[in-house]
Amino acid sequence: MLSVQFHPYASGHKDDCIHDIVLHSLFVSQGINSLLARGVYDSAFPLHDVSIAKILLHDEWANYGVMHKYQPVDLIRKYFGEQIGLYFAWLGVYTQLLIPPSVLGIIVFLYDIHSFNLCIYIVWICSLKLMWDSHFTVTV
Repeated sequence: MLSVQFHPYASGHKDDCIHDIVLHSLFVSQGINSLLARGVYDSAFPLHDVSIAKILLHDEWANYGVMHKYQPVDLIRKYFGEQIGLYFAWLGVYTQLLIPPSVLGIIVFLYDIHSFNLCIYIVWICSLKLMWDSHFTVTV
């Protein structure tokens, strides 16, 4: 059975804190290599917390078999941070909002394919209307 442990800071919050420390340090002009050389940091590597959240995200989100499910926005927010979690929440809402216009577009497309033979009649009707208007137009 999977158990979830409490951590005071989510992985995304830890990344934000360390990023702010690096940006606001006195060595910002020299970069992370200078901080490593001076002993401020022991090593530098991308931070990813290999935890249960990563396994759950893979099983519930990054898998083609779960395309019909809603996104686990809370897990995304906890793993990647607030901004990326909000982005994927908006992306899910936006995708759902695009479903009705796409269905309407498919219906209009199918109707247009079905009524393609009527285009010949429309051309003749417009031509006759144009000739009728030009014949009975009174110039002052």
